[in-house]
Amino acid sequence: MTTSTTLGTNPHSTRIIKTLAFSLLALFYSAWLFIIPPLQMPDEGAHVIKGCANLVVDKLPRGYGHKFNGSFVDLSKQAQVNEVRKKLTPYSHEQFWAKPIPPSEKEYFYPHAVPNTATVYFLPHLVCRALNALDTNVQIVFYSMRVATLASFLALLVIAYKVNRRFMVSVSPLLMIPMVINQSVAIGADYFSMAAVILFGAVMSRPQAEGKPAPWLFAFSLFLMLNVKVVYLPLLILALPPVIKFRLYRSLEYIWKTLFLAIPALAMQYYYQTTKTLGAWTSSRTSDQLDLILHQPIDFFFVLINTLAKTGRHLSVSMFGNVGWLDTPMNSVLAILFPLSLLTYLVGMLYVFRSSIRRNLAAFSIGFGTLIFCIVLVFVSMYLFWSPPASPIIRGVQGRYFLPFLFFFVALIFQSHSQHETGANPAGLVKLYTGLFFLNTALTTSYLYFDVLPRYY
Repeated sequence: MTTSTTLGTNPHSTRIIKTLAFSLLALFYSAWLFIIPPLQMPDEGAHVIKGCANLVVDKLPRGYGHKFNGSFVDLSKQAQVNEVRKKLTPYSHEQFWAKPIPPSEKEYFYPHAVPNTATVYFLPHLVCRALNALDTNVQIVFYSMRVATLASFLALLVIAYKVNRRFMVSVSPLLMIPMVINQSVAIGADYFSMAAVILFGAVMSRPQAEGKPAPWLFAFSLFLMLNVKVVYLPLLILALPPVIKFRLYRSLEYIWKTLFLAIPALAMQYYYQTTKTLGAWTSSRTSDQLDLILHQPIDFFFVLINTLAKTGRHLSVSMFGNVGWLDTPMNSVLAILFPLSLLTYLVGMLYVFRSSIRRNLAAFSIGFGTLIFCIVLVFVSMYLFWSPPASPIIRGVQGRYFLPFLFFFVALIFQSHSQHETGANPAGLVKLYTGLFFLNTALTTSYLYFDVLPRYY
């Protein structure tokens, strides 16, 4: 089946739209990488340290953590991170590059508290170690790590596109959301969570008529998912329908290849989850919060409802925009248009695939229930580790944590309609995807021009 037939349009228009879409994605992601100043992404400073540090966590009297080169402290000062964050001065590329910063002989210690495995930092880590071995200036190391992060994200998207083009066309409007772009170029872990869910969704929602997925591809997608943050692990339930449909549990080839990659992933999860440094105040607070959840679930439920009522707008804005260090406000018009665009997108898909969802209602309901469980799990984790005792709301929850769930939900819908049978209108769907892709592009351009650039420059 050709791409044009798959998309439901003529070959010439398909080629034009695809080329334009790829060009816009490349332009926005590349430009965003340099527009947002150094270390102004959420927790980017901590992730730079983790990305460059030894993969084995150091054990020191102060706890678990990473030794890191003092040149990163100099980098933060030269980038005027605190001044820019507090809006005391605009960011200056000229000043950042004015004085080359060589590797320092000083060594600092950073506590290991970010719950990510080494897989997340694989390519940025290799880039950092290679450039440090060449005594490269730290400014170049930093931007090379950002490029490596973006390259890792795009590489997984390319694999997903090769595996399931229909699915990737369907998620294209989501790729133009400002926060998705922001977290895909930031040195961090969010890019990995999104890319892992996208590839996993592409593999698990392939049309059944195309047969079962290749064993190594199936195993690799599971390996990536086993390396995401713990709150996303229940999304692995998306693998059940193809496993049952094709009886993969009876295939020795699938079993040994999956175990070959799954066992190291689980071992890394265990290692990095058990070598985190938690202060005495955190441990005590976590114990109190857990006691409330287990013994007073009704009270916790009202805390959750109160959180949604009081921070709902913040959660929405920080899922679509609020980029940088979550301090770039989004104007009120865009704060309405972005959620409306997403709502149109999801309702449109549910409407077109309604017949398939009804025919596979049990599987869809289980997947949707898992999605709700994961969302609640995000709130629970932030309540345990970030909220003070007796807090009336759950603190620290950010909209960016929910971005992987959008891609999972699309994969869930596609899996219900994996044979692309009656009730679907490919041409109509592509018009919906195309329209919303370019709408989100226009909204993101507006956000960039009216909000982001004035914030930093």
